[in-house]
Amino acid sequence: MIITLQRGAKKAEFRVEWIKQLAPNELQAGIESLEPQNSFWGVNLSDEGSEAQKESQQALMTLLSGRSKSVP
Repeated sequence: MIITLQRGAKKAEFRVEWIKQLAPNELQAGIESLEPQNSFWGVNLSDEGSEAQKESQQALMTLLSGRSKSVP
C-alpha cells in the first residue's frame, strides 16, 4: 500500500512494508520512503554524520517507537 505523509509543508510518498497489531486499538507500521528525502522528519537520518546527529536520530527513533515515556 502506498501512503502520503505530510509534516508541515513537506509531503512524501511511502510504502507500507509491514503492520503489527499491538493492542485492540493500536497498530504499528513500518514504512519505506519512495522518494529521496532531506530531513523530512526534522533530523538528518543519513548513515554519515556527527555524534550530535546520531543522538538526534536515536531520539527520533525512540519517539517514533513509542518508548518515549516520562518516568515520574
